[in-house]
Amino acid sequence: MPDKLGIDAVLNVKLDGVSGVSAWAELVNIKDLEQGLTKDIIDNTTRANNGWKSKIGTLKEGDLTFTMPWSPSDPLFIGIRNAWTSGAAVGFQIFDGETNAAGLIADFGIGDFKWTQNSGGIQEASVTAFITFVDTAPAWQDPS
Repeated sequence: MPDKLGIDAVLNVKLDGVSGVSAWAELVNIKDLEQGLTKDIIDNTTRANNGWKSKIGTLKEGDLTFTMPWSPSDPLFIGIRNAWTSGAAVGFQIFDGETNAAGLIADFGIGDFKWTQNSGGIQEASVTAFITFVDTAPAWQDPS
C-alpha cells in the first residue's frame, strides 16, 4: 500500500451534527490538521503479575485541531464559529483520502476558536474540537 499524503486527506463537516439532515461538505481551505486519539489508562496490577505492573485502557477520547483562513463570508467558517458561540455540536468526518478512505466519524464540540492576525501572513482561525455525544456514537470507518 502506498504512503498516504497529508494533502490527500479529507475533512468533511456537517454543521447540524452527524445525524443531522444537512449534507456533508468538505472543508477544503484548512491546513495542518491533527487528530488525537487517546484512552484513559488504569492500573490493574495484582500479585499474580510476578512483579510486573499491569495496565488496561478504558475510556477513549479524541480531539481535532486545524487552522483555516479567517473568512467571515464563508458559510462553513460561519457555521464552525457559531458552533463555538452556541455550544452546538458539529459532525466531522476525518478521512485519509477521498476514495476507499479510513477515518473517524463523530460529533465534536468546538473548544477553541482562536483568531490570529500575524503581520507576515493572512488572518487565520485556529480551531480545536473535542468528541462529544449527541445522537450517534463515534465510529471508525475502515476502507471498503
